[in-house]
Formats: sequence, structure tokens, C-alpha cells
Amino acid sequence: NNKLIFKILHLLQKIVYKTSEKIVVISPDMKTQLTKIGVPVEKLVEVKNWYDEESIKKVPFTENQFAKKYSLSEDFFYVQYAGNFGYNFDYKMILDIAEKLKYNQQISFQMIGDGAFKDEFMEEAQRRGLSNIIFYPWQPLEIINDVYSLCSIQVIPLTEGVIWNSFPSKGSILMACGSVVLCMTEEDSEYYKELNENEVGVCVSNRSPEKAAKAITMLYKDRERLATIGKKAEEYATKVYSSTVNVDKLIKLVQDVHYNNNK
Repeated sequence: NNKLIFKILHLLQKIVYKTSEKIVVISPDMKTQLTKIGVPVEKLVEVKNWYDEESIKKVPFTENQFAKKYSLSEDFFYVQYAGNFGYNFDYKMILDIAEKLKYNQQISFQMIGDGAFKDEFMEEAQRRGLSNIIFYPWQPLEIINDVYSLCSIQVIPLTEGVIWNSFPSKGSILMACGSVVLCMTEEDSEYYKELNENEVGVCVSNRSPEKAAKAITMLYKDRERLATIGKKAEEYATKVYSSTVNVDKLIKLVQDVHYNNNK
């Protein structure tokens, strides 16, 4: 049964943690979580979930293939989510936010992708009469830069507890595109602090659609601040999340482990 499988996997996990010389984590929140279950901190090495700076770039609206494909207007303020509508994605948060902002005809919510909860998501949006939410299918990988570059804000509504065992990998790609991330997660997480304290995005509590709606309204009204955050995010991504920086870290880690084992 499922409980037995879970116990076996948990046991195997503990064996791996105990026998590994080093364990790579992709975020400080994952590092915190592993130390809480007894993994020695000296075993843990943080290497960010990087993006390839050779393939990620910002696409101007006039050249944007996603905009051309769907005849989108530059006049709208696009609040976008592109990805999987699964367990990690709190679609009810999006519904609540969109409902609070439906009076503003210039704010359009673009939901791009598929997943286990898509049908429920679409049905509830229709039931509430939320015509400000537009659904799109998965887009080809070759226009991912166009998709991410189009949005005014990319929302990442994480369900409770996700941040401790996972990481919003699209966040670094969005930063590299100069797009602004609005993440909803736990206020005591390091990711929450990272975005807000470095002013490279906006994080609000994943229990407060009111705060998320307020943040969107603020950035809608203050385009200068929106542009400033996007520019800072782009620079921050290069320094912290680029493949150049993080592949070097990983190579050094492997070299150090190899050296220590062959002394």
C-alpha cells in the first residue's frame, strides 16, 4: 500500500543522506528543511537551479511571437502564469485575485499550460464570471522567451509547504528576461526575503489574495517601479542564477570531493 511505499522511500532517503559525502541543495529553504530532519549542515552545498544565459533573453513586444500568434495588444497589463496547473500551483489564489481585480479592464490574467487541476480551474473561473482570465495551451519551447517577456508580472502562487521542498525554477528565467515575479509563499521563507530585500521581485503571503491584488494594483499604477524591479532582477539573475556562476560551483564541488577521496 501507499504507506508502506512511503516508509520504504523514507528509509532509503535517510540512508542516502547518511552515506553521502556532500548533498547539493538548490535553495536555502531546502537547506533549512534538511537540517531540521537531522542532515549535518556541513554536508549541504547550495548550488542554485540555474538558467542558460546563452538561450534566455528578453524579446521586445514588436518582435514577440506569442503576442503575434494571439493578436495581443500592448495596451493591456498582463498578469501571467505559464506552467503546470498541478499540486504546487494554488489556482484558487488566482481566482480570488482575479475576482478582486475584475473591475479593471486593463488587467488581463493569462493562464498558460495544462495540468491535473486545469478543468476545475476553468470551470470555477467560468462559474464566477471571471472573463479577465484567459486560458492558453502549452506553448512551444522555442518561444518560451517570447511568453515570459510578454508578461507585465508573472505570478507564482505556491501552495502551503511547497517552498521547503521545491523551488520555483521559472523564477530565475523570468528574472533573466527582465520580468517581474510576484510569488505567493510563506513569509518566513528565505525566498520571500530574497525577492523583497533585494527588490528583484515581490513576495506576499500565500494566505492573502488581498495583498497579492494590492501588489498587482501598485505595480500597474507605478510603471517606473515595475521597470526598476525588472532591471534589478535581470542583473541579479546574471550574478546569482546564471549557468556560468553555478556550473563552476558544481565543478569545484566535484573536484573537492574527488581530491579528498584520493588524498
